[in-house]
Amino acid sequence: MIGAGAVIASFLPQILTYLGVSTDAPIGHIPATVRYSFYIGAVVLLVAISATVFTTPEYPPANMEEFKALQKKSFDPLHSLKEMWQAMVTMPQTMRRLAVVQFFTWAAFMVMWVYFTPGIASGVFHAVPGTPEYEVAANWGSSCFGIYNGVAFGFAFLLLWLTTKFSAKIIHIVCLAIGGLGLASLGLTLFGVQFSKMSLIIPMVCIGIAWSSILSMPYAMLSNALPAEKMGFYMGVFNFFIVIPQICVNLFFGSFMKHALGGSAIAAVGVGGLSLLIAAAFTFWVKEHHATQQG
Repeated sequence: MIGAGAVIASFLPQILTYLGVSTDAPIGHIPATVRYSFYIGAVVLLVAISATVFTTPEYPPANMEEFKALQKKSFDPLHSLKEMWQAMVTMPQTMRRLAVVQFFTWAAFMVMWVYFTPGIASGVFHAVPGTPEYEVAANWGSSCFGIYNGVAFGFAFLLLWLTTKFSAKIIHIVCLAIGGLGLASLGLTLFGVQFSKMSLIIPMVCIGIAWSSILSMPYAMLSNALPAEKMGFYMGVFNFFIVIPQICVNLFFGSFMKHALGGSAIAAVGVGGLSLLIAAAFTFWVKEHHATQQG
C-alpha cells in the first residue's frame, strides 16, 4: 500500500496537468499542479489517520500491572537519553555494521529526492527555473519518482521468491549495486552522455529495484541478530540511521555541491549513486545470522 500510494502521489502533477491545471509559475512561486497535489495529499492523510483512529481497536497490554507501574513513573529526559546512548554503544555488531550501510543508503536517496528534478531540468531538458520548460521537467521528475515506486511495488513480489533462493545479504548487495549504477549513470551527462526524457526510465527501474530491497532486506538481516526481548527497542534505534543521514545531507551537502561540484545538481545525483555503491560495498561487511542465532 505504501508503494501504491507513492505511485499515485508521484503522478498527481502529471494527472492534474492532463486535466488542464496550469503549470505556469513565475520564479519564486509554486505551480498550481504542485500546490493542488499537496492539498489532495493533505486531505488523504487526514482521512486515512481519522479512519485508522476511529476503526482500529486498541488491545490491552499483556501485563496490565507492569503497564500501570510504568504509567506512574515520571518522564525523565536524561534517563531516556542515557538509555539511547547505551543502546548505541552496546548494539549488536550486525546492527552496527548495518547502520553504516543505512547511512550511505539514505544519504543517497535524500540527495536524489532533493536534486533529481533540478538535475534533469538542467542536464536533460536544458531548462532554467521560471520557464514552462522547467515545469515540464519538474512534472516528468515527479513521474520518474512514480516509476521507481511502481517498480519497487512490483519487485517486492519477486523478492519473496528470491529470498527462498538467496540470502538477504546477497540480495541487498545486488539490488543496491543496481540502484547505485542507475543513479550514478545520470552523472554521465557531465561527460557528454545525453539522456532523453524516456531514457530516464532505465535509471528509475534500477532505483526501484534498490528501493524495494531497502524497505525490507536490512530488517530481515537485523531481526535475526537482535535479542527477542529488545527487538522493539533496537528497531526504534535502528531508525536513527534513516533520519541522521538525511539531516546531514540537508545541513551539509548543499555547501559540498556548491564548492566541490560547481553547483551542478546533476553531479549531485551522480554522487548519490556513488553513495549507494558504497552502501553495497559495506553490506559485504555485515555478518548474517540464522533465525536460531542471536547476538
